[in-house]
Amino acid sequence: MMNRKVDIIKDADGKSIVVINDLRFKGRRSVDWNIVEDCLKEYIAQRS
Repeated sequence: MMNRKVDIIKDADGKSIVVINDLRFKGRRSVDWNIVEDCLKEYIAQRS
């Protein structure tokens, strides 16, 4: 997932939220959560 923008932010309750600013999700009305899961796995593997 090189050159992808992923941010981890906190909500008002202090819980973590992952924000994926990736063109593969832009403009989609429905999101395939399996693709999101794969994207997060790539990001985690890259950071390990």
